[in-house]
Amino acid sequence: MALLHSSDIWLPDHGLYNSMDSVELSHNSDTKIRVMNTGSYNTHARPVTNLSSPVVVDVTMFLMSFEIAEENQEFLTSGWLSFQWKNELLTWNESEYPVSKLVVSSSMVWLPSVIVVNSNNDRNVIKNSISSVQIFPDGTTRWWPDVTTTTFCPISVNKYPFDKQECPFIIASWFRSTDEQLFASSGNEIKVVTDELNTEWEYLGSSIKVDYVKQGGLSRIKIKVEVKRRPFYQIVHTLIPIILLSYMNCFIFIIPIKSGENTSFGVAIFLAFAIFIGPVKESLPVTSTETCLLTVFLIVQFCFGGLETCVSNITLRLASRTTIVSVNSWWIKLEQIPFLRKQRDRKVYPELSPSNMDIVVEEYSKTNEEREAKNQDINTETRPRADFA
Repeated sequence: MALLHSSDIWLPDHGLYNSMDSVELSHNSDTKIRVMNTGSYNTHARPVTNLSSPVVVDVTMFLMSFEIAEENQEFLTSGWLSFQWKNELLTWNESEYPVSKLVVSSSMVWLPSVIVVNSNNDRNVIKNSISSVQIFPDGTTRWWPDVTTTTFCPISVNKYPFDKQECPFIIASWFRSTDEQLFASSGNEIKVVTDELNTEWEYLGSSIKVDYVKQGGLSRIKIKVEVKRRPFYQIVHTLIPIILLSYMNCFIFIIPIKSGENTSFGVAIFLAFAIFIGPVKESLPVTSTETCLLTVFLIVQFCFGGLETCVSNITLRLASRTTIVSVNSWWIKLEQIPFLRKQRDRKVYPELSPSNMDIVVEEYSKTNEEREAKNQDINTETRPRADFA
């Protein structure tokens, strides 16, 4: 048996080298195997003795942190991946060579071909130049490359800011079909290595699905990360002001007409809604598949604010008239509706007790008589006169 040199550690060789010069075995505090050789190792050769069988690679994802850019529909991931497979060409007897584990550069051994399918930048983000590989006596090989990438995440804006998102992270083999390389997953979800992944989003869970790409027969793993927005910030800075403005929008007609502040109050509310629409729209992605309910509410309130301002101006114009103007008959009929008539005849008295009840009734009757006489005069003036001449 021959051994392959890797820095100060040497790997066993199973017929992969052309010649061997010497073998020296030394024992010290750090037991090492030193071998001089003049051979070469093909890192592109699949590590199987039976070339008709695929290399089964077990994949696990470790998540350290993440960010979601809603306006660009991007999912920024930071963590690392764990790839484990059996290298049948790199095994040794631990009793003969007392080395329990070897750590070598990833450029010196065979590695699975991996790409991130839905990456928005470089799909070949899983680099092997600075990562290391662990090799055990039975041939078990573990590779831990770090991953920091941005992937596409379709954002659902319908329930903003109480929304949940599912962001996919898709890994696939590259130029190696399922006959050569096959992905597998021993777990049902990814591993979270920190307590606080993100301050704006709450991590809910994840799922892992192993399948293959029909076009080309490539093995693939779909990882979905489910997160929920923490709505406290949006509630304090967006929802509460919008709700207060909505209530204030209803009080525009309570202001006395003689004060002349109806129009300015309505315009102020109208502009306030226009200001709130901007930040909400900027924080959401440009999409036509869904509509944000909060944006719809803002637009409706914006339209109501403009309508109430116009009605306030009309009311102010009518109240400033000094001449009697005839009205259409349907307005008079509208006034006779019981509910509207009741609202018209309502009057608030400071005190209502049995002692002054007669005064109240008398004043109420007098007011009704005057109003009916006035309506009769208006009807007489507007009724066309017949010409008997």
